[in-house]
Amino acid sequence: MRYYSKQLFQIDAEVFYHSLTAHQLAVYSYLVFCSGSRNACQMNVRTIAAACGCSESSVRRALHGLRERGFIDVKGAVQKLRSGGYRRTCNRYYLLDRSEWKPADRV
Repeated sequence: MRYYSKQLFQIDAEVFYHSLTAHQLAVYSYLVFCSGSRNACQMNVRTIAAACGCSESSVRRALHGLRERGFIDVKGAVQKLRSGGYRRTCNRYYLLDRSEWKPADRV
């Protein structure tokens, strides 16, 4: 896991008006923290869980909730093997524009 020393990041204050759970807020904040200029990051659930101090199943639930509410988009990544097959790798998480965020009552 990368260690970011004293790196600051900004998060949109409107996120607090969408009634996110504590895990959803922690996971979203970590994704914002790790995202680059393209508003995307690629990591596995285990890394997110370790950084947020919660279980992998909590991270999966949080990611599912964030995706349903329009905060993120998730693209599964695959790698082609020499044998001709494929294997799953880490997902890529895209942070969506706040105009796509859905309030809790419309979920």
